[in-house]
Amino acid sequence: MILSPNVRSNLLSNRSLLTRRTVLLVALALMLLAAACGPAPLGTSWPAVSLIQTSCNDQTSTSILVAYNEFIVQVNPADGKGTVLLDPQDCQPRSDENGNPLVWQYKVDGAARQFFSLPVQYQVDGKDQFLAISWDQHIYEINASAPRSTGAEGTTIAGRTGHTVADLVMDDQRIYIGLNSKDVVALDRDTFDVVWAFTTEHGVWSKPLLDNGTLYISSLDHFLYAVDAASGDLQWKLDLNGAVTATPVLHNGRLYISSFARKVFEVSLAGEITKDYATDDWVWGSPSIVGDILYIGDLGGSVYALDTTNGLSEVWKRSKLAAGAIRATPLVYEDRVLVAARDQKVYWLNRDDGSSIIDSEGAPLVRELPAQILSDLLLIRPEDQVDIAEPYVVVTTLSTGQLMAAYTLDNGENKWLYAFQ
Repeated sequence: MILSPNVRSNLLSNRSLLTRRTVLLVALALMLLAAACGPAPLGTSWPAVSLIQTSCNDQTSTSILVAYNEFIVQVNPADGKGTVLLDPQDCQPRSDENGNPLVWQYKVDGAARQFFSLPVQYQVDGKDQFLAISWDQHIYEINASAPRSTGAEGTTIAGRTGHTVADLVMDDQRIYIGLNSKDVVALDRDTFDVVWAFTTEHGVWSKPLLDNGTLYISSLDHFLYAVDAASGDLQWKLDLNGAVTATPVLHNGRLYISSFARKVFEVSLAGEITKDYATDDWVWGSPSIVGDILYIGDLGGSVYALDTTNGLSEVWKRSKLAAGAIRATPLVYEDRVLVAARDQKVYWLNRDDGSSIIDSEGAPLVRELPAQILSDLLLIRPEDQVDIAEPYVVVTTLSTGQLMAAYTLDNGENKWLYAFQ
């Protein structure tokens, strides 16, 4: 998106009249507008990826589920090729009229019907289904065995306008949806009728956390909310002194979350800050917690390892590791931490001290990709019923020509590339 000279001039000349909070919200709004108006090959969304398992009769297969722009696709994690669509009757590959195998793909039509968030997988009468929501709040029920046969229009949320970038949350009775302008709504799982709506003062850009009947909601209005999932009633709210764009992580009876206040917070389930740690810059993403150590990056390119058993004390810190902002959650596996940044690079670090892992040529192990990395890294292991000899990390970029790339965890060998069709 290009701002006119007049708009840029007005923003600059009036900046002294804006409060820090207003500046923040304007900046965040412009960031999302820029993503929505970006030219090809950026498209209108960032990729959402997850690892899923689907069944056909007695056959179980693993795929990478990717939602990006107007498509939802499945990709084979072993070779990066499109997952072949199976006939639900005999579980044999389906082909087109020319005998070419059909790949699993679902597409929506409409200028604003792009995907920012992950579909939710569930079952109906033992059959795999997906529930997806597009940018313009259209909800789609997708039959996993026949993704082309579902209706193209989708279901809208009654009485609501605006857009959705956060992942859905679903339980046995309700679907919970955060709205990027403001509020969270709960829908009846069967009818999609609004059961309740919870009011926030600004947008919800992250997936709510559902635990033991409580929905934890983070918002750009600076607050973390605890809401009764059945009724939508407020249990407590906590001011984190800055916009919150990530889902809290629950660990050992505490919530861990960061905000644009340049802090990582430990929060009790009663809604009190019990510990905090100051970061160098704003923090966008959720932390990764492994072995009681919390790993997180900030928008200034620094990475932190903090001990959750010792008051979020610093284990190690890599200042300005990346030249671009770190939005993705670090990936921790065995003795290493992988960090992806908007400088188009993935960094391999030693888990014990944060130092760079050295490659066979004596240089830090780093892999550069053709576009920015905004989505979380995806770990693929042989035990995930994938035909690979060693674990892979899948990195997702904003380039449709190289949407995903898979690397080995030990030495960063590139195993496959996936171009978005």
